[in-house]
Amino acid sequence: MNIVCVGARIVLLAIFLGEGASRVIGTNQQVMEFVVYGYPDWLRVLTGSVQVASVLLLWYRETRLLAAALAFLVIVGTAFSYWRYDDMSALLYPAAWMVLLGFAAWPFKSGDGDTGGEV
Repeated sequence: MNIVCVGARIVLLAIFLGEGASRVIGTNQQVMEFVVYGYPDWLRVLTGSVQVASVLLLWYRETRLLAAALAFLVIVGTAFSYWRYDDMSALLYPAAWMVLLGFAAWPFKSGDGDTGGEV
């Protein structure tokens, strides 16, 4: 199970780090997405920052619960936006992210890829 959870963290890292960084940087696609959904620009930057922070904090046992809560909020917000604008096929993305987050945040007693702390 450890390898599944570490694998989920790696996949979520790739997704959230890429998406979060592009939101913070302000790529055309991300800026337009927030404009289309009617959200202010500061929310794009905040959401991207939370995505990056949460996925990095998932790697440390001490911050894993906080990281999972932050990532959960981003995922729920994304799902709400897709639902609000009747983009039902896009709802598959947050659903998949939620499954990954469930595995990535799974608590372990030892050998879960942490870089420190007690085992």
